[in-house]
Amino acid sequence: MPFVKNTNQTNFKLKSGMIVFLLLLSVYNAVSAGFSDFYYNHTQNHIKSWSENKKINTLIEYQSVKSAILSATRLQSRNSVYKEKLASVLVWGYYSGYETKAALRQALENFNDASALNPLRPWPLAEVVMTKWRLEEYDHDMLDAIKLLAIIGPNTPEANLTVVNAGLKLISKRPEFEQQLRSIIIEHYLSAEYDGRITGQMRQIKRDYNNPEWLPELVYWRDKVQK
Repeated sequence: MPFVKNTNQTNFKLKSGMIVFLLLLSVYNAVSAGFSDFYYNHTQNHIKSWSENKKINTLIEYQSVKSAILSATRLQSRNSVYKEKLASVLVWGYYSGYETKAALRQALENFNDASALNPLRPWPLAEVVMTKWRLEEYDHDMLDAIKLLAIIGPNTPEANLTVVNAGLKLISKRPEFEQQLRSIIIEHYLSAEYDGRITGQMRQIKRDYNNPEWLPELVYWRDKVQK
């Protein structure tokens, strides 16, 4: 039965080819993950150093870190943490004088992508809000981002701090948003006021926004909650 024999041989070749393809794909994914982790760790170590020293040492160092995290995001394009780090590197580059303001726009896009890929993680959304502030885009998108952050991150210091700080800033620029933000800001202010992790920042916010229309109400609500 030559026809049956040829069919069996064809099926065997197809199965063998599929197995080889799957093996090669697994090897590729493993290698890609290994390289992307290496690039990510390289980036993370440098960002930690920049944060501790409050500066980037040289343009060459910055370019090396940017190249590494770009490589990581190319290898793992749907990894939200890699996109966050790329955005953070771009922000560092802008404020260090190594990038133009266009880098902030790229950072905003990457923070938005990271938030979309991991919508329950508050940190990238907090950075969306802060990058809108850096770009001086006090608009409905910033308002919506603050309101969403208030929902997904009420118990995290970064979210509380961002909601209060950016919310007050947005109201100072767009007073028509006050009605939508006032109760949200009060709630997060009360959550953050005695959080030892952000006490210093909260004190600075009090100094920055020492508004007689706000503080009496904040004190009223704080005292009401404590009774």
